[in-house]
Amino acid sequence: MEDGFNITNEDVIINYNPSSNVISYSYKINDNSEVYVNDISNTELKLSEIGKYNITFTNILDDGSTDVKIYKYIIDKEAPKLNIKEKAYVIKQGEDFNMNVTAFDNYDGDITDKIKTNIDSSAFDRVGVKKIEISVSDNAGNISNDILYVTVKKNNNSILYVGWLILIVVCILILDFLYKYIKSIKYEKRLTKFSTKYSLKYDSLFDNLGDNYSKFIDKYSVYLNNFNLLKRASKRYEKYNLDGIKFIMRKIVLGVLFVLGYIILNLLMSKVTSIIETIFLFILGYISLDLVYYFKDKKYKKQIKSDLLKSITLLNNAFKAGRSIEQAIETVASEMEGPIALEFKKIKDEISCGLDLDVAFKRFKDRIKLEEAAYLSASISVVNLTGGNIIKVFSSIEKTLYNKKKLSDELNALTSSSRFIMYVLIFVPILFIAFISLINREYFTALFTHPLGYLLMGIELIIYIVYIFVVRKIMKIR
Repeated sequence: MEDGFNITNEDVIINYNPSSNVISYSYKINDNSEVYVNDISNTELKLSEIGKYNITFTNILDDGSTDVKIYKYIIDKEAPKLNIKEKAYVIKQGEDFNMNVTAFDNYDGDITDKIKTNIDSSAFDRVGVKKIEISVSDNAGNISNDILYVTVKKNNNSILYVGWLILIVVCILILDFLYKYIKSIKYEKRLTKFSTKYSLKYDSLFDNLGDNYSKFIDKYSVYLNNFNLLKRASKRYEKYNLDGIKFIMRKIVLGVLFVLGYIILNLLMSKVTSIIETIFLFILGYISLDLVYYFKDKKYKKQIKSDLLKSITLLNNAFKAGRSIEQAIETVASEMEGPIALEFKKIKDEISCGLDLDVAFKRFKDRIKLEEAAYLSASISVVNLTGGNIIKVFSSIEKTLYNKKKLSDELNALTSSSRFIMYVLIFVPILFIAFISLINREYFTALFTHPLGYLLMGIELIIYIVYIFVVRKIMKIR
């Protein structure tokens, strides 16, 4: 504030009442023109606009002399500005809290030293979310207020020390394993000179680890048989031609590896993994194999569906050439490539092992679970049991599947733009979050540091999943 000026945040009213010895007077406001008052009367000046006022009254006295009176005012109704760099802070229990806040006023300049808060240093000794109220006032009495949040987390230094110690021990064990592995190879090379063998085939490190991993799965998957729930869940993986119990054991191991990897990464960044993060990472690792085999199986069936019409055409051509059903199957198995060739080889092997023709094709239908495979299986069974013109039957199947494929291709072409829009709408929220996070890393901090943030993230995730499900359901054409 400048010297001599009275600063206020209200309107200024000046009632100038000259003394009896004043003949006349004039007044001037800042650089405006001077106003003359010939008669002796009261003058009321009302100042309401924001700004600086220098008011000069010049009095002419009855003895011919002059008297000057000066009034100086600053009207400041603008509140000071609080500059808060971060609205949410995360500190450890017992740490000092230093907020990055400054204040600036249009007349008083930097007034950071006038900032007041409700901070109690002892409050940061307790875990939880603290609400910090900030206020600052200028010399005119204008006040600005704001709020920021401080999340006090438990000081887990002791847990970090234990984690680092375990990590060091694990690293030493890994180095010891590598040292012994390299040493054993050197010993085998030395013994080769005295061996009757001309050469020795050494297992690579990854082969060695793979063998140990397989032994571990075989050893501990036996214990999972004691749980009926897991035994029932394992049956769903039989469609992948897998041992269900061993597959579940692999999923558990992968979930544990996900958790361990994240814990190690957090230890390197001096962070402690929370229980929620541990559960989330384990579930992510546990279902990752399901996703891999789901898309692999989907791709496998899609390829079979694409090649099934070609195989039926080959079967029909073989029948027209006078070959039997077994010979036609062998023709498809030898001339086709990819998954469909493997499936017809399985059918051929099953028939060679004594299964009936209709049973072999029924097993094929159950493995593939496609409508086209059901047509083929039913036709083979009917022809095999009742007889009939197999060429006409397969010509009809070939024509039906061809028309169905043609219709499916047309529908895919017509709905391609809609499906593209669907995929764009699905990925736009993810790209938006990534873009905002790159611009401002602290923008979503509250979602990960406040209990309400966890609730909002859960609700948003549920809405997002429902949205994807509904859109896909609408776009699906039967």
